[in-house]
Amino acid sequence: MVEKMRAHKLPKQHVGIQFIRFGDYPQAIADLKHLDYGLGLKDIAMDIVDTTSWNGNVWKQMLGALNEWYDDDPD
Repeated sequence: MVEKMRAHKLPKQHVGIQFIRFGDYPQAIADLKHLDYGLGLKDIAMDIVDTTSWNGNVWKQMLGALNEWYDDDPD
């Protein structure tokens, strides 16, 4: 998806993928963190993925995948 966005010169705010986590299963938390931080999207300024807990900051839940300020907000 990021490759297509870059090919069409779309800004990162055009698409956002927000995962809201329910529960505290350690492997699920690790998998979601990998999607959020481990794909290398921040390195190419296209970080469109964010994850947060269901009981976290509601603004981060809505805007974390689109806005760097909310994306960097800890859970």
